Amino acid sequence: MDMETIKSTKKYFSGIGLRMFFATMVLILSQSIVLGVAMVINPEIANDSNLSMAVTMIPMYAIGFPLAFLIMKKPQRTEIEKHDMSAKQLLAAALMAYAITMVGNIIGTGITTVIGLLKGSPVTNIFAAMLDGGNIFLIFFLTAICAPIFEELLFRKMLCDRLVRFGEGTAIVISGLLFGLFHGNFNQFIYALPLGMIFAFVYVKTGQIKNAILLHMFVNFLGGVVPTVLLSNVDIEQPTGMIAACAYYVFVLALTIAGIVIFCNNRKKFEVNAGEIVIEKGKRFSTFIANFGMLLFVIVWGVTTIAVTLTL
Repeated sequence: MDMETIKSTKKYFSGIGLRMFFATMVLILSQSIVLGVAMVINPEIANDSNLSMAVTMIPMYAIGFPLAFLIMKKPQRTEIEKHDMSAKQLLAAALMAYAITMVGNIIGTGITTVIGLLKGSPVTNIFAAMLDGGNIFLIFFLTAICAPIFEELLFRKMLCDRLVRFGEGTAIVISGLLFGLFHGNFNQFIYALPLGMIFAFVYVKTGQIKNAILLHMFVNFLGGVVPTVLLSNVDIEQPTGMIAACAYYVFVLALTIAGIVIFCNNRKKFEVNAGEIVIEKGKRFSTFIANFGMLLFVIVWGVTTIAVTLTL
């Protein structure tokens, strides 16, 4: 491998990292600016969880993501060959993704519990706190419709299209890493990283972003909307409520076990192809990650994740 290729590749990845950094900053700014203006106009928004959620999240999807897409549009993209995915394969992938979410959530909760004990106060699960007490239709619209569509378009479609020529594995790992860090909190990072890699694997193997979107919708619906509905409408102190809660947790356990079994039985099928440009082992990290743009993204969002974990 000649040094000129490594140098140009490193510069390219730095550019991608910078663009993703600015794209995510635009997402945050679109939330912050609109929320700030709304709070000046009507300070009572802070006392209405549904209204504050809408004012915070909708501008990100309506304004932030379209601007982020423009930021990521310029770099050269590769057309990924399209392949059909059967309903059976999609269901298997959905169960594996759900299992990863549940296992990751358990691990993340365990680690943050220990961190909470060490710092003397519990670590807030931002995602759970955001959904707690919210309007179910608003939660469904934002988490099961908007988030899967816009996040998959940015972190899978636009990012993987621009990285896959350096190898499917490269696109998958970086997509998962940046997606996990973007969540900005440790609870979600633990499962969002491998989950993003699963979504990316499905996308680079099928070339159809709809498959990744459907998987993301499935996970967000079962992992976010369903438990929110259950907690909001079931009184576990009553016999019927206790039965409903137990039935739900048995359902979750069954899906998780099924996903783990499917993953174990199919782990050897997770093969990735080399790209048009191959960077030899031993130089991949220094080329793909240890560059200004990627390090800026990783450091800023990594520090954010740590700070949120330690302060909230």
